[in-house]
Order: sequence, then C-alpha cells, then structure tokens
Amino acid sequence: MPTNSKYIVGLIVLLMVACKEPPETREEYIQRALQDKIDKHIVERKEFCAEQLNKKANAIADSILLQEALALDSLQSKLPIVPPKPTFIEPKPIGDSLAVKPFLDKKSAKVDTAALEK
Repeated sequence: MPTNSKYIVGLIVLLMVACKEPPETREEYIQRALQDKIDKHIVERKEFCAEQLNKKANAIADSILLQEALALDSLQSKLPIVPPKPTFIEPKPIGDSLAVKPFLDKKSAKVDTAALEK
C-alpha cells in the first residue's frame, strides 16, 4: 500500500503542475493593461456623455416650461378685466298716484238672491 500512495500523490502533483497556466509574457501583459485602460476610458466617456446629455435635456425642458408660463401669462393679460360685483341697491317704493279703494263698492255689488232665499 505505501508504494501505491506514493504514485497517487505523485500523480496529483503532476496534474496540478500540468493544469497551471503558463506565465504571462511581457507582450501579453502590455496588451491586457492596454485593453483595461481602453475599457476604463470607454466607461468614463459614456458617463461623461450621459451627464452632458442630461444637462442639455434639463436646459431644454426648463426653457419649454418657461415659454409655456410666459405664453400663459400673456394670454391672461389679454383677457378683459372682470368688473367688480355691484353693491345691492335697496328698491324704493313707487309713489302711487291714486288712493287705494275697494274694487267693488257695496252699493254697486249685486246681491245673490238664490243664496238669500234658502
């Protein structure tokens, strides 16, 4: 058994060494560093462009809102001024030219004789 375990340990060590990546050469390191810098620059540029785009969009939206407010103000200034509500005036009674008298006089009223007969 001890001889077999030596072979197994040796095989494991051999596989670990064989699976290890070869060391990076100087050219590969330079290419990887250059690609990292390019990727970083692209990300920074996209963030800068997005920030500038947001600033322009805010300026445009603000100017549109300002124009709408000014247009609304100019429309309201053209509307006629509503006069104030008049005060309540107490109505005065009209002076009568004739004196009040009954419509039918007792003398001129006809008497219902049918009602009297009963």
